[in-house]
Amino acid sequence: MPRIARVKSETAFYHIMLRGNNRHKIFNSIEDKDKITEIIHNKIGVDEAVLHAFCIMDNHLHLIVREGIAPISQTMKRIGTSYASYYNKKYDRIGHVFQDRYKSEVIENEKRLLAAVRYVHRNPVKAGISDLNSYKWSSYKNYLNVNCANKPGIKEILQLSSNEPENAIKAFIEFHKEKTEEYFIDVKELSPEEARIMADNYLKEAGINKCKLKNKENRPLLEDLVLELTKKSDLSLREIAAILEQNREAVRKIMSKEPSL
Repeated sequence: MPRIARVKSETAFYHIMLRGNNRHKIFNSIEDKDKITEIIHNKIGVDEAVLHAFCIMDNHLHLIVREGIAPISQTMKRIGTSYASYYNKKYDRIGHVFQDRYKSEVIENEKRLLAAVRYVHRNPVKAGISDLNSYKWSSYKNYLNVNCANKPGIKEILQLSSNEPENAIKAFIEFHKEKTEEYFIDVKELSPEEARIMADNYLKEAGINKCKLKNKENRPLLEDLVLELTKKSDLSLREIAAILEQNREAVRKIMSKEPSL
């Protein structure tokens, strides 16, 4: 599958996911999870980026970050290199710790930003390993502490609900209780059937069928859908083209980030 070029966020906000090589557990202990949490805060601080949310699972992590003075790719390289050095030394091993490049998606508005923060915090709940309040290795608990309400990263998110900290925290808690179907990058890769269902639902909401995706005026919809399937699955070019009933060359150009005609 062609490597997709990074999309630059106009707001500098990103949702980032980084997972263990071959999907192996790389945060095996309390010490490991504490270490990666420490590294994330330190390296993000070096680049003057802002961490808005995080969640450390056994084999992957999620971050909501506002890019700082360095490109987000450089910040993530600092994090990955530092943890890999620690991990390989501790477990007397060599080789890759993380799988390929980190995955990222841009966040371009406040509604999506809040949804992304909720999605990151609810990862342990979704995995069935903990409730929101009990999970230690996420930023959710920090949002519940009124003494943290003015800390960088937290303040901006809370103020999207209210300028009064206590009211903002209450709104934040209620928002996280809502059950919604949200699509964000994650370690769970869509199966071909799940990808087909996602595509069908997307087109149903857009009010068009697959045949109309070939029309020039619907090219932006086709591009969005191809890139969403690319982010959320390991499907090949051929498989994505078949699901969308599109010409392989048209799909290849989108996956290669070539300009639309």
